[in-house]
Amino acid sequence: MSLTKKPYEVRPAVLRPADAMRKLNCSAKKLYELINANEIKSYREGAARKILDSSIDDYIERKTEEERRRRSAGGESNAPREAP
Repeated sequence: MSLTKKPYEVRPAVLRPADAMRKLNCSAKKLYELINANEIKSYREGAARKILDSSIDDYIERKTEEERRRRSAGGESNAPREAP
């Protein structure tokens, strides 16, 4: 069994909540907070919640960009703190 992706494999467009939580490394509570805050797009199909994979990628990109801007504006330094 090969561990490399084959060129014809397609990423799913929607994820189940458990898969979205794994991708974000977050709890169910945090995932639903993000959904309710319209940070991540989702919809219901019958009893199942479907989460758009692209909206998770967009969320990660937004958060990464916010962090980059914060650091370049003189926010938190990457240097280790000295003990008192």
